Amino acid sequence: MCIHCQLLAQVNGEPLLSVEYGETETSETVYSGGRERLLTIRYDASGRPVRAIPAGPLDGLNITYDSRGRVSGWWRGDLAVSNAYDDRTGLLVERRLANKILQRFIYKAGNKVSCQPSWFTMSELMMHHHHHHHYRHHYHADAC
Repeated sequence: MCIHCQLLAQVNGEPLLSVEYGETETSETVYSGGRERLLTIRYDASGRPVRAIPAGPLDGLNITYDSRGRVSGWWRGDLAVSNAYDDRTGLLVERRLANKILQRFIYKAGNKVSCQPSWFTMSELMMHHHHHHHYRHHYHADAC
């Protein structure tokens, strides 16, 4: 029996999902009803998620934060995205994939007015990841 567990969902009285909390409260693991590990999430000392580790062959997701607690970037395998913030206002001004700008954010009087996303082909996106598919579809990152 799990001491640090919480039942998340059940069907007809049978457990469907449960979460187990780490001894130091810096991690949580989600299990299926059969106690198969599905996902582990690790947290930093401030309680922010820094790593999500799925079961199976998928790469985990890593998240970093700047000194002000904002997400500075994330990566999964070879795919990495970084955020840039305005030093004066602290507002998000740019999002990048490797060295390519995905989005630029424009603000007026401190409120987000619009963003200018860059368009790129799926093959350009995927060349930064371990799958090298050559799709001809265009991908638009994060709709504004």
